[in-house]
Amino acid sequence: MASIRELMKQAEQEIRQPILTIGHAADLLMRLTSLLNTCAAEIREADLAYNTTLLGLLEGGEAAVRARVRASTLPEYARQQEARDTQKALIEMVRALKYFLKSREDEVRARAS
Repeated sequence: MASIRELMKQAEQEIRQPILTIGHAADLLMRLTSLLNTCAAEIREADLAYNTTLLGLLEGGEAAVRARVRASTLPEYARQQEARDTQKALIEMVRALKYFLKSREDEVRARAS
């Protein structure tokens, strides 16, 4: 199974095609929207892993600020940030496709008038 990042790159390449049809754009929009749900689940898991690590540092007697700084150097933090960055990129791709579809719809209406 491909990762979310790989699926995003594939969709990004498809979006960049010189001729993107309305049907294909709608299909991409549905696929990327579905990936947003998967990404949200990954964020929940990454948050849990990071918070568990942070809690362990705090329970170890470390000061809160120092524990946060130390936790931000660990893989759990990197995973959390990557998941959030992926979600932001997905949201922007969804917005771009919605804008594309809206502009094509407006063009079709203008021609019909």
